[in-house]
Amino acid sequence: MAVVHVLDEYYLGITAIITVGYQILAFIIMLIFGDETINDFAGGSNFLILALVTLNLGGTYYTRSIIVSVFVMIWAIRLALFLLIRVIKSGGKDTRFDDKRKQPLKMVGFFIFQIIWVWTVSLPVTLLNSPAASLSIQNDGNPAFGVRDIIGIIMWSIGFLWETIADFHKFAWRLSKPPKSQFIHSGLWKFSRAPNYFGEILLWWGIFVIANSVAVSDLITNKQIKIALWISILSPLFTMFLLLGLSGLPLTQKPTGKKFFLMSNRSQDNEDPDCKTAWSRYKAYVEQTSVLIPLPNFIYRRFPEPLRWIFLDFPFYRFNETKEGAEVLQEEEQKHETNTETRAMV
Repeated sequence: MAVVHVLDEYYLGITAIITVGYQILAFIIMLIFGDETINDFAGGSNFLILALVTLNLGGTYYTRSIIVSVFVMIWAIRLALFLLIRVIKSGGKDTRFDDKRKQPLKMVGFFIFQIIWVWTVSLPVTLLNSPAASLSIQNDGNPAFGVRDIIGIIMWSIGFLWETIADFHKFAWRLSKPPKSQFIHSGLWKFSRAPNYFGEILLWWGIFVIANSVAVSDLITNKQIKIALWISILSPLFTMFLLLGLSGLPLTQKPTGKKFFLMSNRSQDNEDPDCKTAWSRYKAYVEQTSVLIPLPNFIYRRFPEPLRWIFLDFPFYRFNETKEGAEVLQEEEQKHETNTETRAMV
């Protein structure tokens, strides 16, 4: 199959057009049918489309390009199906849109961010499959498969399995309909408070390491593609930014701690002994469990605070009852009084 040049030799333009068009289509479908199950499916499947299109447009089918493309497609299929099933199980409503349904600009902003996410994180596979990196007439082929590629494959494999198993553990736990005072601390969740995030970050670093084999090779003489492949480090870095600083840990860690703190201190929950101990049990779990990188509990509980920071367990991920407890209790009391007055008026 002949190599196809589309817009530019790095496939940056065509992948941007495909991503924008696909997400606009998904947004229109959501608006017409009011079906929020399309959102996560559109995000995951977009990765699959970009990997498949760039691999076939490149037309050289080197081992490295095939492996990276297949890895991205496998991950994309699993992600799209898992998130689709999760939203369907929750009644077809995506809780991320609870504050956006009546604000169209926020909905548009979500899809714009999804476009940036898909295009940026796909950079390693896009560039690796492009004519600039895989043109067969360039020095008679692609760099030989080597140690760096094997390391990347191992990283991706561990990351993918870790994320998949962690998601399965939590999905099965939720299906068991545990009491509201309980939290998952079994399986991989015993060694990390976010093992699924750890797996996703690791697998994208693996993808970058494999693609980067071309950037460090003397066989490829195109300096621009080498620079571009180094810039594709934005893929795992953006994934880390997303999960560690934006929509991952910040939306799960402190809010969860706040929930159990309130549960143990609200008068309406104090009759339930499990609710009364929820906060102390959760604090003990946080104290002995790494926030991201899996570690045995008996080791992590001995870590001093500065060492926890090195392992990315920062204080702002944790609810601080000393500094924040009184304020949230006051807010909760005011909310309870307002609800009581509203019911009385009705």
